[in-house]
Amino acid sequence: MLVAKIIDLEKYPHQYLAELCSLTVCKHEFIISLAGCQILSNGTQGCLFIQHYPYPTLEDVVCESEKGLTERKAMVILSNLVSGLDYIHRHRIAHHDLTPGNILLEKKSGRVKIIDFGLSIAFESDHPSVLHSSGTPLFMSPEVLQNSKHNPILCDIWSLGVILYFMLTNSFPWSNFQKSKDELLQCIFKEKPDLSGFSESIKTLIQGMLSSDPEERWILSEIQLIVTEFLEKEMEERREYQSKIRDTKKKKRKSLDWSKKVKKEKKPPTSQKRRKARSTNRPSLEKRAET
Repeated sequence: MLVAKIIDLEKYPHQYLAELCSLTVCKHEFIISLAGCQILSNGTQGCLFIQHYPYPTLEDVVCESEKGLTERKAMVILSNLVSGLDYIHRHRIAHHDLTPGNILLEKKSGRVKIIDFGLSIAFESDHPSVLHSSGTPLFMSPEVLQNSKHNPILCDIWSLGVILYFMLTNSFPWSNFQKSKDELLQCIFKEKPDLSGFSESIKTLIQGMLSSDPEERWILSEIQLIVTEFLEKEMEERREYQSKIRDTKKKKRKSLDWSKKVKKEKKPPTSQKRRKARSTNRPSLEKRAET
């Protein structure tokens, strides 16, 4: 099934072209699929035909959970997002508006679909520098909030760090998130996100992705390494736990089987057997008379 995304070309021509070009280039399991396009209404509207996925947004799923997702669930989702972002970055495209509302999530598997490439940026060099202040303020890196030139790849990684924090807490890293861009920027430089209660892996990831200095900010390969180690360790612990449960069940079954065997061996003779035993052991009348 397809859905039609109609964009006003008189108001948003760049968004139409950005999304069309990005989705034409990017074909990946974690990125929304473009089926075609068409110009409508005498050239005033552009229509993108996009594959329909009956999934809620990540934002909806987290808000339903009230306190946020488990670390394991969040790390599975993060791993998929890193895979999708790595693909588009290798094709020299940055999303530049990565938010929980722009991510569709299949709840059970944790599979994602990154959507809405209207603010995406194509770049040519391995170390791009752009001046692009569009996006969602809560997920903007400090260099974008400052309207300065920046590497859009590192902007996506900052957004990913905010998304990870949001997934785990259903809140944002800074208290002043409802204020202006300038107030938000002050919070970023003055406050440190509350990381109490998180595992060391999560703390390390958030600190690495939310470094206010772009030069210190982690890259995707570093993020994926920590995520993979976390999930492998979690899987090993799960296997050990399941193995202990199986061993405990086996011991219980053996104990029950032994108990049944003992009861069977000690089973008292039936009344018929008892009568036969008494008659066998009782002296006959003749023998008693002789006595």
